[in-house]
Amino acid sequence: MLDAQAVQAGQASTPPSTEIDMVIEETPLDQQETIEECNVPLEIAAIKTLLGQQQDSIEENGELITTAGAKIFELEPVINKIEEEFPIVKNKLRAYCKQTLDSFSDELDDMARADRDKWDCVHESLMDLGSK
Repeated sequence: MLDAQAVQAGQASTPPSTEIDMVIEETPLDQQETIEECNVPLEIAAIKTLLGQQQDSIEENGELITTAGAKIFELEPVINKIEEEFPIVKNKLRAYCKQTLDSFSDELDDMARADRDKWDCVHESLMDLGSK
């Protein structure tokens, strides 16, 4: 026991060394941490944030798809009816337009005839006045 106390006393009385220990203990490659490994928790947090944002976007898109599907379901019968009736309505509209144009053309012809008759009368009256 005395020897152990003497060794401890000897160590305590030894002044601290000012020498720098130049021996570098190398850590095996499989135990070395890289900067990327140190940032793993940050990367995981960033990935979780992105996944959360993606999930929110997926939910919003799901709602939009559901709404669009409901609107399509509502409008599909209307579109089918329009497609069925379009040729009929188109033909009726074409017939109405043709009838209206024909009527207008007839009125223009009547106006032209009346105008020509009027000018013919005026011209004849002038001729009669000139011959007297």
